[in-house]
Amino acid sequence: MADWPSWTAGWTPMVERLTATVAAPPLAGLAAMLDADPASVDIGRPLPVLWQWVALSAWPFGSALGPDGHPAPGGFMPPTPYTRRMWLGASTDVVDPPIIGSDVVIERTVSDVVEKTGSTGPFAIVTVTTDIRSTAGDELLLERVQFAYRSPATSDDLTPARPVAHGAFNQ
Repeated sequence: MADWPSWTAGWTPMVERLTATVAAPPLAGLAAMLDADPASVDIGRPLPVLWQWVALSAWPFGSALGPDGHPAPGGFMPPTPYTRRMWLGASTDVVDPPIIGSDVVIERTVSDVVEKTGSTGPFAIVTVTTDIRSTAGDELLLERVQFAYRSPATSDDLTPARPVAHGAFNQ
C-alpha cells in the first residue's frame, strides 16, 4: 500500500469473507443457454472453469450501487477520483475445482492500486483478488480481476470520429 496513489490515503482495503454454496440452479441455466450437457452441472461434479461467476454471484443492494451499476467506490473499492469503470480482464488459477453443491469460503480484497497516464490522461488500475477455499481450508481457486478507472467523459469522448472514405466511394 505504500506505493499506492495519494488518493487512497485514509482508505484501508477491507477483506470480504463469506461462506457460500456452489449453487446448482444458476449453473443449470447457464448450461442450458450454452447447450451444454445438463449432467455437467449435477451436484457432486467439478465446477467448470469461470463458472464461479455464475455459481457464486454476489448481489449488492441497489442503494450501494454507483451510477455505472457497480458498487460505489469508497467502500470495498478505493475512493478513486476517476468515475468511469471498465473491466480489463481476469486470471484464474485452479488448484482443485470447487464441487457443485459444496460449501466454500470466499475471501476477496483489493490487492493492488496503480495510477498511470495514457494518451487520454490519467487512470487507475485496481486489482481485486478472490481466494476460494473448501470449508476445510484447502485452496481451490485464486482469481485476480482488474478494473480500469478513467476520468469523466468529455464531449470529445462522446463524439465518434467520422471515418475517412477511400477509393471510388470518396466523392
